[in-house]
Amino acid sequence: MAYSTEKDANMSPELEERNEIATRLNRVAGQVAGIRRMIEQGRPCVETLQQLAAAEAAVMSISSAVFKCHVRNLTDGVPDGEAANDVQLGELRAVLDRFRQ
Repeated sequence: MAYSTEKDANMSPELEERNEIATRLNRVAGQVAGIRRMIEQGRPCVETLQQLAAAEAAVMSISSAVFKCHVRNLTDGVPDGEAANDVQLGELRAVLDRFRQ
C-alpha cells in the first residue's frame, strides 16, 4: 500500500486529526533520538537542556490536542441546552486531574 503525504479530500476530520497527532509524535521521537545522541556525544548540558525543553513543550502540545479531542468527543452527544451527564463530567474531572499532575 502506497503512502501519500497529500490529504485525501474524503478523509474524515477524526482521521485527519489522528494523522496529525501521529506526525507530531514522530517528530518528537526524532527529537528524543537526537537528544540521546547529544548525551552520547557529550554535548554541553545547556544545549541538551534546550532540546529537552523543546521536546517537553512538544509533548505537552500533543497532550493538549488529545485532551481537546477527548472533550469534544464527550460533549458531541450532549443536546444543546442540557448539561452533560454525571458519567461524562466525572470522566472529564478524572482526566483533568491526571493531566494537571
